Amino acid sequence: MDSADIARVDAISAMKEHKNATNSPLAAFRTLLREFCKDGKYHVMAEATQRFVEAHPRDAFFVMEAVPVIVGDHIVTKLHAASAFRNYTLRNPTWTTTIRGLITKPDAFEAFVKSVEAEVSAEKTAA
Repeated sequence: MDSADIARVDAISAMKEHKNATNSPLAAFRTLLREFCKDGKYHVMAEATQRFVEAHPRDAFFVMEAVPVIVGDHIVTKLHAASAFRNYTLRNPTWTTTIRGLITKPDAFEAFVKSVEAEVSAEKTAA
């Protein structure tokens, strides 16, 4: 993770809790995760999650639950392959559990996301 990414994560981690959910550190962090995912920075997503969860341990569950949605949406959008992604999820019903378990392991998380992308892409091409 470069210094600019670290600064963005740390700025969000330093935010105080707000009653308004749209101004919360969690909402800001999930937006940042979407940006990292869109940019293909899967390793950075995992590193950022580690830093954020250390600062906001009560939000860990909500971060972990959002990761499969963020990654799934990214893959469908990037590959224009909604049907192929649906088929992947039907063949791999535990993929969400796997990805949540890997989000704090940068190398493994990046490899897993890339493998899902490759499999969905191959299915789209074969269709």
